[in-house]
Amino acid sequence: MDALQSGIGQLNSGAAQLSAGSSQLRSGASDLSGGLATLASGTQQSAAGASQLTTGATTLQTGLQSGAAALTKNTATDPAAAAKVAADPIAVNVATENGGGSIGQVIAILLIPAGLWVGALAVFLLLRPLTASLLASSASTARLVGRVFGRASAFAVLQALLVVGYLHLSLGAAWSSLPATLGFALLIALAFTAFHQFLSAAFGRIGAVVSIILFAVQFATTAGVYPVQILSGPFQFISSISPLAYAVSGIQGILTGGAAGPVWSSVVVLAILLLVSMLASGVALARRRNPVRTGWVLVGADARPTSPRGDGRVRGSAPAVAVTDDASAAGSPASGIA
Repeated sequence: MDALQSGIGQLNSGAAQLSAGSSQLRSGASDLSGGLATLASGTQQSAAGASQLTTGATTLQTGLQSGAAALTKNTATDPAAAAKVAADPIAVNVATENGGGSIGQVIAILLIPAGLWVGALAVFLLLRPLTASLLASSASTARLVGRVFGRASAFAVLQALLVVGYLHLSLGAAWSSLPATLGFALLIALAFTAFHQFLSAAFGRIGAVVSIILFAVQFATTAGVYPVQILSGPFQFISSISPLAYAVSGIQGILTGGAAGPVWSSVVVLAILLLVSMLASGVALARRRNPVRTGWVLVGADARPTSPRGDGRVRGSAPAVAVTDDASAAGSPASGIA
């Protein structure tokens, strides 16, 4: 019985070790399965590469044999040419498709969208399109949004005309591309203006700081500075959703030619940015038109007249406080009832 009890204890210990080893075995089998899948994929890629290498080697062999035969025939008639070919038997023909033209046009591909972004920022820094009295007026929010966008877009259109004129008059861009460059520049200017209107309506003066930060990040991740492929993953993602990057891609496609797909993709993205920014501006402006924020509602305790002289002054147990809009705090006159 003692030997049997001791054997049962050893059996229990061995079973526990077997259970722990089974978990490690399962983990190792899973790792082995993943490694085999990766090995299979790599083997397929290696086979494809070996096939391409074989084809290229065959082509090179055929070309060298043809060149050697031609060299043998031409040695007697033109020994200098034959010696040159023998010294450098392989020639590479390089052709550039969709060239960017002059260096000025290459710079303009990046600077035109960047200039229109900064121009839209400057418009909303200089203009004060909404005062407290307008916010508290009976005009609809949609009408106020349209009024602000109308005034700002006039400056945006003027900026687009100036940069496109400079592009064609000073940088030598082809006049045949004028309709495309002008139309696309107008779309960029209006989209950036609508976006800055949203920043102004949602954040006030802080919207300018947000715009500068967004511009710096977009400019650093735009393909016009250096290839996006050398950036890390997060910055490549930022470039894929950056309005500035799409604007640069569209201008580049128009000036250099090539497939129309990237240009139309940029048009769609900028049009969506324009519409979404206008809707977001309406939502932000509606929140600012709250009666308390515009100063038409007084916050405080109930007041009761106590002046015996009837001078119209009101006294109460607590002072009344008029709450005004953010624009009033920045320097505009308050439009409230005191």
